[in-house]
Amino acid sequence: MALVDWMWNRTAAIASLPVFAGFFVVSLLFIFVLFPLTKKHYPNATTFDGDRWGFAPSEAPRIIAQFTPDQLRVYRKQELITDLFFPLVYGIGFAVAMVLLARYTGAPRWLIVLPFIAAVADYFENFSVVGMIARQLDGKPLGAYAVIGSIASRIKHGFLLVTILVLIGLGAWGLWQKYAR
Repeated sequence: MALVDWMWNRTAAIASLPVFAGFFVVSLLFIFVLFPLTKKHYPNATTFDGDRWGFAPSEAPRIIAQFTPDQLRVYRKQELITDLFFPLVYGIGFAVAMVLLARYTGAPRWLIVLPFIAAVADYFENFSVVGMIARQLDGKPLGAYAVIGSIASRIKHGFLLVTILVLIGLGAWGLWQKYAR
């Protein structure tokens, strides 16, 4: 519980509607500006993030084979630059939203771990993709990176879904408390 309290206290210290709005806008910039700018370097290829439920280890060789070596180098830069910051942005943004709604509804503090688990899993996925790219460029099998990336990808997507559903539920509960009683 000490970790939950630490996460809660750090997030609660910055939690406000303007801070949430800032993280929301920055997330939108990643989704609608930065990622499409990179995607234009490999328009006919689907990245490992392309499936909203994650990828299976058996799909990894097919996914990575879509890229030329130059495209793989661009993809690796995306994973090491853009995707290095995005989990931090959405993780903190969702955590701020969780704190704001939990304060209003009285939801338990432990819910704050949900977006952070998604973000940590996203980092494991990103670094496994970097490893798979390196192995592909060296002409080696993808190895354990495909398994680690697949597991992390599914954890990430699962916890993002749970986080969003919890936030919607807390929002609905807050509206119920305010207007329907």
